[in-house]
Formats: sequence, C-alpha cells, structure tokens
Amino acid sequence: MRFYFIRHGESTANLLRVISNRCLPHPLTATGRQQAAELAERLTPAGPIRLFHSPIPRAVETAQILAAAWSPEQVIEAEALREYDLGIYEGQSSPEAWRVYQQLLEEWVEFGRLDAAAPGGESWLDMRERFQPWLFQRIGELENRPGSAVFISHGGLFRSMLPETALNLPRGYPLTHPLGYTGVIEARPFRGKLVITRYGPARFTVIGPKETGL
Repeated sequence: MRFYFIRHGESTANLLRVISNRCLPHPLTATGRQQAAELAERLTPAGPIRLFHSPIPRAVETAQILAAAWSPEQVIEAEALREYDLGIYEGQSSPEAWRVYQQLLEEWVEFGRLDAAAPGGESWLDMRERFQPWLFQRIGELENRPGSAVFISHGGLFRSMLPETALNLPRGYPLTHPLGYTGVIEARPFRGKLVITRYGPARFTVIGPKETGL
C-alpha cells in the first residue's frame, strides 16, 4: 500500500488572504481546478484507490476532480483531515488575524507551547488528538493491502502532524520546504507508522533500516 498526502488546489480564500478553515464559501479558483486536473494526469496511484478528504470546500473540490479521473474504490470525508481552526479569526483577513496565525506557529515550533490556541480555536494538542489516532487506524487497516490510499487535506495539518507520524521526517523540514498547491507527499507504512519516500519534489532515500531526507 502506498500513501499519498495531497494539499488542495488554490482557493479563493488563498487569493483573498482569508483564514477559512471551516465550511465557508471559498471554492477553488480556475487555477486551482486546473492544478487538480493536471495532478490527476501526472500522478497515477496504483489501484484499488481509497480516497479520503477534508470536509473544507477547497479540499472537497480537489478530491472530486481527482476522483473523477481515478475512479477510486472509496471516497470518504474525514473530519480528522480538516485544517486547524483559528477560532474567532476564522473568516477574517485582517493583519491582526495573520499576526495571531504566525504567533501561534511560533508558540508551537519555537517555544514548545503545544496547548497554545487562538480564542475558540484549536491547539497543536487538539490537532494531534483528532488526527493521529485516525491516521494510525488507517495505517493498521491498509498497510498490508494492495493499492493506494490518498489523503486530500491542508498544508498546516501536514506540516504539524506528519513529522509526528513519519519515522524519517524531521520536524523542521516542512517549515523550510512548504508544500505548494496540489503538492504531494508519498509514503509507505512501516511498523505501524510511515516512512516518507517523497516530499514535494524531494526524494527521501533509504539508509539501512531507516530513511533520511535529502
């Protein structure tokens, strides 16, 4: 089983610089739809394909475009794949909202304050609580099956959570190598966790029983 973690295409929220991590009406742009269509042609996951996606509109629409091209065996919406919630700043594009967004990232990464959250929003610990058990369950169910599992989600979730799940992904790597629209992270299950084989354009190579990013 191969696992593919895919960021959504460009959305109107991205263009407008709106924090939109709930089900607000921010669909893909024409460019975002084209990005998804091009990915559907460029990437060919082995079947049978199981496709999981976030319920946020930009991820739903990306998943629909990929599913139309790939004809997956299953298409499943998963709350666990939602982007982290910024509470009272959802739907805002103000400098204050983006200042809090950046400050929260610094709290988590630089100071290790994993319980920090915007008012009414999620902390890093909240994100882990909903994502990690769900993903570990998928790994346990699928790792010895043929085919591919595809997860359509968001850059912030992948950046924060995949280093906790993958054996060979340093915590700082996603921060210095941001995943673009419809960027792909490839992985394979290994002893109940994951090993990354590609992160965006960068391949990860095997050294003995472990894997190290290049």
